[in-house]
Amino acid sequence: AQAWKQDLWQGQGQQALLKITKHTEGGDQLLSTLEAGRVTQIMGDYPASEKWFGQASDTYDHNDEAARIRASCLIQSSAGLVTNDNAIHYHAQPYERIFSYTFQALNYLAQGDAVGAAVEFRRVDHAQRQQELDHQNQIAKAEQKNDGDNTIDTGKYSGYFEGLNGAAALVRSGIENAYSYYVT
Repeated sequence: AQAWKQDLWQGQGQQALLKITKHTEGGDQLLSTLEAGRVTQIMGDYPASEKWFGQASDTYDHNDEAARIRASCLIQSSAGLVTNDNAIHYHAQPYERIFSYTFQALNYLAQGDAVGAAVEFRRVDHAQRQQELDHQNQIAKAEQKNDGDNTIDTGKYSGYFEGLNGAAALVRSGIENAYSYYVT
């Protein structure tokens, strides 16, 4: 990434894009597609950026439809442990999906398409809600797993953290993307 970032900083966006697009096949396809979308957006080529982020969105949709656990993923992970991390396909984090939808909305706005932007902002909202639900489910599973395991007496520590309750109540969620909410 350092090579294409340097090109971008030096105003050689097309050269940076060529370096990125060499990796749009294979395990890093999603990551490279997202990077190409952002680079073309920075260059002001909004239709090209729209195409790249659209391709990333298609990849997200395809991955969502696929089974959560596949034998190929297990084999890739095992191969990665034996050989190196390059054998493992890149899997985007939820915040990357949210940013890609946000950037796609900015592409539509830059081209004067408020309806397209509104659609993308709804996708941002849906992705943020889904991330929050997934997070709540993970917490519930962890609590259920540890139910009845009261080996630590937390009562003796309660006074240390009472001041944090007020501050924590002001935070809506530590996993939601404030930038995307602001842009929306």
